[in-house]
Amino acid sequence: MNDSLEEIYELEQSIEEKKICFCSKYLPSRFSVLCEHFVCGWDFYFPLLVALCLFSFATFTFNRMAIGLSNASVKIFYLVVYDLFSLLFLSSYIRTIFTDPGIVPINWPNLDLEQSCPKIPKKVMTDEEHELARLRPRPPRAKYTKRLCALIRKLDHICPWVANAVGFCNYKFFYLMLMYGFLTCLTGAFMIIPILTKPSRSKIGKEFLIPTLIIYGLFFLNIGNLLMHHTFLLLRNMTTLEYLEMSYAKEQGEDYPNIYDLGTFANVKQVLGQKIIVWFIPTGFSVKGDGYSFPTNGLDCPRNELRSVSSLSHPKTSEKTERSYGKISDDEIYNNHSQNQDDPVVQALGIPLTEDSIYIDEQTSQISTKY
Repeated sequence: MNDSLEEIYELEQSIEEKKICFCSKYLPSRFSVLCEHFVCGWDFYFPLLVALCLFSFATFTFNRMAIGLSNASVKIFYLVVYDLFSLLFLSSYIRTIFTDPGIVPINWPNLDLEQSCPKIPKKVMTDEEHELARLRPRPPRAKYTKRLCALIRKLDHICPWVANAVGFCNYKFFYLMLMYGFLTCLTGAFMIIPILTKPSRSKIGKEFLIPTLIIYGLFFLNIGNLLMHHTFLLLRNMTTLEYLEMSYAKEQGEDYPNIYDLGTFANVKQVLGQKIIVWFIPTGFSVKGDGYSFPTNGLDCPRNELRSVSSLSHPKTSEKTERSYGKISDDEIYNNHSQNQDDPVVQALGIPLTEDSIYIDEQTSQISTKY
């Protein structure tokens, strides 16, 4: 305890000497990140900027087309339906970007020390802090990602389209973003196709409507694929990383029970909220839990999850579990995921599964990713 407290105080004293990223002033989910970290590179935000530009162009073109219609009732219907879905999509998108995904503080599980050390960051900044974060205790379902230099509660994946991790605190917004994005593209394409057959009904020419229809089609296919995947995960109460771990375990002939599957309705309530009335509203109101513990169905823990639970008291306790269950080698993980490169789910997520992208926790043998 004294050693941990001393390490935390030393960490607090070193913060003042470090240069904080300029982005942290404007992006709440990026606080305490150094400028030299990859997360602050332009290429991390490039997909986000592309998505916003395409969405803005499509929305502007559609609204201008609808305003030019001669039939007043059709005009109002088009504008109300499309703009409602667009507003909900944009609201969910923004909240996914700016919401902290659920970063575990460095001093966890000694959260009572936070009052005495208020300047403790949530992100690691040096190689020494990275090593400390990698080996420290972690809550169940939490994963460490080198891409954001943080331990994320119920980490699902790193999404390049939102320039953020998708975790416990913003997964609902991410799912609603997919749902309303799918409905927006479907509505826009459904309403533009009849206009293209009769160009005289609109003041907008084909040179604008055809690119807009192509944008809707591309987003419709990609978002639709992700929406089906995450609907499956939502109903099963799983994350993408847990899904990959389960797939790997099954290929090895091992049993990997889903201990967090509480039933379809209970699973949906755990993510979208306890009150059905707020399920489809991009707000965190009525979402139960803090991401540090989760109810289980009583099944035996899979070996990776058991390592996570057993390491809560002290990282060294996982050595006993490792002797009992064995350790997953780096080659096993890499070879398995390399074979899944053609998986449409992996492709849609945009996760390059290479030898460098797969990260194995040497202490707990949990599968994680640099991305």
